[in-house]
Amino acid sequence: SKKYKAVVIRIDSPGGDALASD
Repeated sequence: SKKYKAVVIRIDSPGGDALASD
């Protein structure tokens, strides 16, 4: 679930890459 959210954030925001790495 957390990984899925990270992917969504990554697609949603330009800085999502860093969040997905968290």
